[in-house]
Amino acid sequence: MKYILLTLISFTFFSAEAFPDSSETKIEQADAYFNAGRYWEAFLLYKEAANTDSYLMSKIEDTKKCMILDHKYKVNRDLKKYAVAIENLQDLVGMNPNEPNKYDLGVMAYLHARNLQQKAYSQKYKEDARAKLKEASAYYRLALEEGINPDEIIPSLKLCEKQLYLVTDDAKPRSQSEIESEIRQSLDIRDQEIKTSVERTRKVQILESQE
Repeated sequence: MKYILLTLISFTFFSAEAFPDSSETKIEQADAYFNAGRYWEAFLLYKEAANTDSYLMSKIEDTKKCMILDHKYKVNRDLKKYAVAIENLQDLVGMNPNEPNKYDLGVMAYLHARNLQQKAYSQKYKEDARAKLKEASAYYRLALEEGINPDEIIPSLKLCEKQLYLVTDDAKPRSQSEIESEIRQSLDIRDQEIKTSVERTRKVQILESQE
């Protein structure tokens, strides 16, 4: 009888260790899904494990917002509304720093900058061309900061800066060293983080082929 009792106690203890509380397991798996950008699956698991815990309640709300932002970002990206898509993705990355699509920020910034630069050529008035080129320059710099290969960005950025000077009335001449200094500052920001520039270069090429 003592042997059976000891066996049951041992089995109960082993079972508790081997099979942790299901709600905790669900939360851990939901967190993993969330970090991987699998928001719908994360949402379902958070809901299953839902209780009055403030962490769970906040994660459910965050996951809802992430699902909406993820949908908006992908729709606007596919429609080539890159400026809006970039805002959507920046908001999404703000909520989930591990968002797997965060590297698209640099890709879309590059494509949007190029489109703006091309649109500047067709503007009838200098102020309209200037506005397009200023915006293009800012997006080129964002692409650099987000890790797009500098060899792709710098030639376009230099040309954009020169064109901007040509359409700026009463502007003081900007030296090549000033332009290159600003570019280096953008590169310094980019180098603060480890980036997968090769993968993003490949994405640029893929999106360019769809233009």
